[in-house]
Amino acid sequence: MEKFDVVIIGAGPAGCAAARRAASGGARTLVLEREEGLGKRVCGEAISEGALADAGIGRSPDFIANEIERVRIHAPDRSKFIEFSRKDVDMGAGFIIRKDAFLSRMAEAAVEEGAEIRLGSPALDISGEAGDWRIKVGGDGGVYEISAALVIGCDGANSMTAKKFFDRSGYGVIGCVQYTLSPCSIEDDTLEFFLGKEVAPGGYAWIFPKGKGVANVGLGSRGRPARELLERFLASYPEKFSGSRRIKEGAAPVPISGQLKSVVRDGLMICGDSAGQVIPLTGAGIHSSIVAGSIAGGVASRAVREGDISSERLAEYEAEFGRIWGNRISKSLKALRVLESLSDEDLNELAGMLKAEDVLDLANGLNLERVARYLLKHPIFAAKIANRLLFQRG
Repeated sequence: MEKFDVVIIGAGPAGCAAARRAASGGARTLVLEREEGLGKRVCGEAISEGALADAGIGRSPDFIANEIERVRIHAPDRSKFIEFSRKDVDMGAGFIIRKDAFLSRMAEAAVEEGAEIRLGSPALDISGEAGDWRIKVGGDGGVYEISAALVIGCDGANSMTAKKFFDRSGYGVIGCVQYTLSPCSIEDDTLEFFLGKEVAPGGYAWIFPKGKGVANVGLGSRGRPARELLERFLASYPEKFSGSRRIKEGAAPVPISGQLKSVVRDGLMICGDSAGQVIPLTGAGIHSSIVAGSIAGGVASRAVREGDISSERLAEYEAEFGRIWGNRISKSLKALRVLESLSDEDLNELAGMLKAEDVLDLANGLNLERVARYLLKHPIFAAKIANRLLFQRG
């Protein structure tokens, strides 16, 4: 039986980052990926310059499809919108990537450090105990078994690792559907978001331009089928999409309930979507997943080397990720819970009040207190939003 120090399940942003760090720390590292190729899961493919920096693979036209200059958020009645650009606020550079090429480069970086990546190799089951996990692996060659001292689950919202070994009570997702369309009559440098219960109850619709009239157009909703709502959304904007053809389509659940209470056990860690490490209000998870995977991989290699893979030792990962991202995720969850209680009429009025920095802070779970104090001046929103942002627990 093949024996590894660290086995990582899933070769998304978290898995590739974890593999690189674990292998660079001297751990014999294997990544098991269910799909035959990388980047198959539907994704808006938007990424910040901070995420690129943390990925540690530089910038390359091989995986950067387009650069974003502006963000536009449409109110439910479509008569108002909030718009800001990089010239208006310090939001840093934004990009739309080709996720398959981006992950290929992350995977190459992991392999260069000594990790092994097996595509088309789903992890079917995990049994045993810390220090001697037995992992059943499927594939064209049949089922076989490997062993690992430590396992890192980076296997997404439907994570087998998380479901089997961690408490997922309260774990919630939003259903998302996305089409890649071409040609679209859109502004190639502008991200667009569309709010409203008629557009996307409990979520939003988006247009993420990939350049030259190609765009990822998607919608996430709760309580109503996302695909049906997306088709209706496209039909409501004939000036943008009437001549478009569908290049690609996909659907996926995105966690919006915040990080699980615990993401470590003896000999086990989970990262990324499987751990709920996603900004709840926006569903953004590439950057946080890269950071989580990188931290987990580093902790894993050191723990194996020291001969201590107890949950107490692995809690270093939980603590370090929490220090960097924990507050942002919990505050974004609080903002989501407050905003989703508002009516479309409230959102229309709010669109006329909020400034660019307010929107950025709410979306990213940053400085909610400043936004709340600004809204305290408004007689209606003082009670509906401000007091809840200031005093209500997340």
